[in-house]
Amino acid sequence: MPKTNEKDAYFFSHDCNARNDPKILALRSVYGAEGYGVYFMLVEILREQPEYRLSVNKYIWNTLAMQMQVEASRLEQIITDCCTEFAENGSTLLVNDGEYLYSASLLRRMGKVDDISNLRREAAQKRWKNQPCKADDGSGASTSNANAEQTDANKRKAKQSKEKQ
Repeated sequence: MPKTNEKDAYFFSHDCNARNDPKILALRSVYGAEGYGVYFMLVEILREQPEYRLSVNKYIWNTLAMQMQVEASRLEQIITDCCTEFAENGSTLLVNDGEYLYSASLLRRMGKVDDISNLRREAAQKRWKNQPCKADDGSGASTSNANAEQTDANKRKAKQSKEKQ
């Protein structure tokens, strides 16, 4: 499941030479910088969505057009062409399967990011689960090493503050 927290929402892999990809060149040859901008704004919007896909409904073109400040009919044509015209080896820039609009490339790239994130989360949980507790008062509540160290640091700061006075 994709995350869209503040820290994570800003990242997706983007090739620095994407403007020279044959599919992007075809897009640019027809729509210029406007088409390029629409395409990448849509990829950014897709990145923020659950499962990195947008539900296709009767309002999708107006909604996207409002966000991108482009005429809805123009936006629909650009995106439709991204789904049908700008292709290489059977792969198009975007996919509209009638239910969802998405980028297969973004799904592939974010799948890798999500896999790495999940592995790191599992490793961290395993470390925390196996972390010995510094103190246990018998009540079932334990004080971790980090909490004890923070308390010690707070005591040192308070002592230093009193010494300065």
